[in-house]
Amino acid sequence: MYQQANIKSTDLSNLTKQKDNYQIVLSILVVMGVVFLLIAIAFWPLAIVGAAFFGLAYLFNQSFIMEYSRKIQQKATEIEQLDADVTSRIDSLSKEIYDELSTAHSTRAHPQSQSPIVKETIVKELVMIPCAFCRSLMPQTSMFCPNCGARRRG
Repeated sequence: MYQQANIKSTDLSNLTKQKDNYQIVLSILVVMGVVFLLIAIAFWPLAIVGAAFFGLAYLFNQSFIMEYSRKIQQKATEIEQLDADVTSRIDSLSKEIYDELSTAHSTRAHPQSQSPIVKETIVKELVMIPCAFCRSLMPQTSMFCPNCGARRRG
């Protein structure tokens, strides 16, 4: 999820830079329109050229800058959703870890003194399965992948 968020942040940054470049071009077109309209005071046919620059600036704004603004908003929404997913996963993992640690602490703090201590040696085979997300091997009994942290499916 962090990798996806980083990729989307990079895309957002690139879109923002491209939009800024288009806004510079828009500013140049507007300035050129103003210049030709001012010159048109002396030479009226140049007013048509000035109006054409204003028309180009309007079309440029509608076709490029508005489109990039929409794309930037979409990427920002995707990043916010990823952040919310990461936060919810961290919260659920924190609760699970807290519960496990509380259980371990309570068993250590209040050992059963009435029952006799029996020591056994247990040999256990550990079955490893591939993670559905990163394909690295993880114990079958594990709830989360030790490599990428994804929750085990199934």
